[in-house]
Amino acid sequence: MIISRHYSWPSRFPTTPRAGQTHLDALEFLKALPADKAAGVLYDPPYNDRQGKKYFKENVSRSDFVYWNNIKRQIVRIVRPGGKIIQLGWNSNRFPGPTKIDEIALFAHGSDRNDTIVLIQTKLATLF
Repeated sequence: MIISRHYSWPSRFPTTPRAGQTHLDALEFLKALPADKAAGVLYDPPYNDRQGKKYFKENVSRSDFVYWNNIKRQIVRIVRPGGKIIQLGWNSNRFPGPTKIDEIALFAHGSDRNDTIVLIQTKLATLF
């Protein structure tokens, strides 16, 4: 499933509902999903302000802590206990809530490209 924050996808992406495309703000979309149902989520936010402006046509800032933290909380809510969260990004900050880090990997892209930090986490069962 493709979730965007107000992004018009290039024509190379299928536009039929069967392709699983949803044109909603990611936070709105995640809030509509049921809790503890997803086996896993791949979380790949924009790496910097320039990328956010280029691909999302608005100022999607990595410094928008409240927005991105709310996204992370919703991801933890929808992943079932034992499910995986794979985070690609610029840091190795653990997701909030009952999660544990399984693995951290660094992928160097060379030259002047930013490296990608991949964090694989498991959602733990809640006590209540």
